[in-house]
Amino acid sequence: MRILVVTQHFWPENFRINDIVEGFVQDGLDVDVLCGLPNYPKGEWFPGYSADGPFEETYKGAHIFRAREIPRKGNTGKTIFLNYVSWPLYAAGALNRLPGGYDAVFCFNTSPVLMCWPAIKYAKKHKIPFTNYVLDLWPENLYSVLPVKNSFMRWVAQTVSDSLYKRADRLIAMSVPLQKRLIARTGKPEKDVAVISQYCEDFYAVPCHDPELEARFSGRFNLVFTGTFTPAQSLDMVLRAVLDARAAGAENLHLLLVGDGMSRESLQALAEELHAGDAVTFYGSVPAEKVPSFTTLADALLISLSDSPDLGLTVPGKLASYMAAGKPVVASMNGAGYEAVKESGGGLVSPACDQAALAANLLAAGLCLPMLPKADARGVREVPCKKEKQEISLPTAIASAASTCLDLCGCVIFFRVAAGVLLSVTPLPDSAAACVSAACEITAGCAAFAALGGKAALYGICLAMSLLGFSVWGQLRLLLQGRVPMRMLAISRLLHAVLFPLLVRLLLWALPQEQTVFSTLAPRVVPMCRLPPDAAVVAAVFLCTLLYKGYKNIYNTI
Repeated sequence: MRILVVTQHFWPENFRINDIVEGFVQDGLDVDVLCGLPNYPKGEWFPGYSADGPFEETYKGAHIFRAREIPRKGNTGKTIFLNYVSWPLYAAGALNRLPGGYDAVFCFNTSPVLMCWPAIKYAKKHKIPFTNYVLDLWPENLYSVLPVKNSFMRWVAQTVSDSLYKRADRLIAMSVPLQKRLIARTGKPEKDVAVISQYCEDFYAVPCHDPELEARFSGRFNLVFTGTFTPAQSLDMVLRAVLDARAAGAENLHLLLVGDGMSRESLQALAEELHAGDAVTFYGSVPAEKVPSFTTLADALLISLSDSPDLGLTVPGKLASYMAAGKPVVASMNGAGYEAVKESGGGLVSPACDQAALAANLLAAGLCLPMLPKADARGVREVPCKKEKQEISLPTAIASAASTCLDLCGCVIFFRVAAGVLLSVTPLPDSAAACVSAACEITAGCAAFAALGGKAALYGICLAMSLLGFSVWGQLRLLLQGRVPMRMLAISRLLHAVLFPLLVRLLLWALPQEQTVFSTLAPRVVPMCRLPPDAAVVAAVFLCTLLYKGYKNIYNTI
C-alpha cells in the first residue's frame, strides 16, 4: 500500500509525525512525504537547508518531497502569517512532482489548518480517501498565538477552517472534547471522527543520566519545561508563580526552560525585569533524543496553557512524555488536560493562568517532594542510558539488605518510642492506650489488645493488623517506592478491617481446636484457634517462597 503524508513540519524538525512515518514504513507501507523546508521554531533554515532546497531526500525508508515556504524569521505576526499562507500554495504547486499511485492521503494537521489543503486537492483529484489528524483546532489555536480582533477576518478564518475540516473523509481527534467540537463544526457522524490519544516515543520512558548536566543543576529543586515558547503556554505567568513560591519558602525552586520559540525574547526580558536570574535558566533547544536527560534531571515537570476554552479541548502531547518519564507533573491548564492530570494522580494541577494556585502547588512540591524517597513513579528502577547488565555481588546485596533493615528498624523504634512518650505524659484507659499503641506500632498494639482479653482482644488485634499503624505505613512508603498507589492500598486495608473479623469468627467456629501460642515480644499469652498441621504446611510454603525470592534478588541481574 502506498500512502502520501502531507505535513508542513517534518524531520529534522522535532514533530511526532517523524515517528508516525517511521511506524508506517515498519508496518510495510510505501510512504512519500510532502513537507516544507525546516525552519521551525526560530524561523531560521536548519544547517544544510536554504530557500533553494534540497527538495528531495529520504528518511528511514520514506521518500521526502519538500516545497518552498516563507520562513517565520523573527516570529512576528507578519512572518508567521506569511509562513502559514505560503507553504500550502507552494505545496499545491509541488503536487506535480509526486510520482503518484497512492492509495490514501494522510495529513498531520498542526498549525496552520491550511496545510491540509494540498492533501485535499490531491485526494479529490485522484479519488482516494483523505484522513486529517487534527492536533490544533483552527481558527481558535491561531487566536492563542496571534490576537486577531477584526470580526470580518475571524469570520473568514472560521469559514475556511470549517470548509477544510468538512472535506476530509475521516477526521482524527486527540481527545473526546475535540471530537465533539469537530462533530458539531462539520456535521460528520461520530464514526467518521475517531479519537486517538497522544502517545510518546519509547525513549522517554528510559531514564538517561547526564553527569555534567546533573552536576550543573544539582542542589536545586528543578522544575523542567520542554517544548515551544509561545503565548499559548503562558510562561510569563509561570515565571511569576515561581518567584512567588520562592518568596514563600521554596528558595531552591528553579525553573529550567528547555526549548525555543516566539516568546523567548519577551520571557528573557521579563526575567531580567523581575531580577529572576537565579530562579530561571533558558537552556535552548535540544534534539528529541536529548530530552530524557532533562526529564531524568527534573524533580518535577511543568505543563502550562493559557486560559482559553479552545485550548482546553486538547491534551498536550508532552503530558504523555512526562508521565512516561515517571516524574511528578505540575500543570496549569483547563479542560481535557486538567482532567487527565487529576484522574491519573500524576501530579498537581491548577486552573489555567491562576498564578496564586500554581504558586501554591509549586510551594507544596518544592517543600514536600524532596522529603520523599527518590523513586520512579512507575516503579521501574532507574538505569543508565546504556542498557548494560550489571551483576549484583553477594556483598552488595548484603549491604543493600542491611541498609533497608536499618531504615525499617528506624521506623519501628521511632513510633514505638513516640507511643511510649505519649502514653507516659497522657495517661489513658487500657482500651484507649491499646488503640494509641496500635496506631503507632502494630506489634505493641497487638500485645496491648491481647492483654485486654475477650472480644476486645479479638477485634482489637484484627483492627490493628488491618490498618497496620504509622510504623508499617512508613515502612511501606520506603519499600514500595511508588510501585503500589498508597491510596489504593489504604482502601484495601479498610476493606480488610471489615472482612478480617468476620473471617476470624468463621475460623473460630470451623476450627475449634485451641492451641496456646507465646509472643516473643511480650510476656503475654495470645489464644488462637487453628489446626497445627495446617499452620506447619503454610509456614513451610512461606519459607520456601522466601528462600526462592532471596535467591532471585541476590543472584539475578538488574
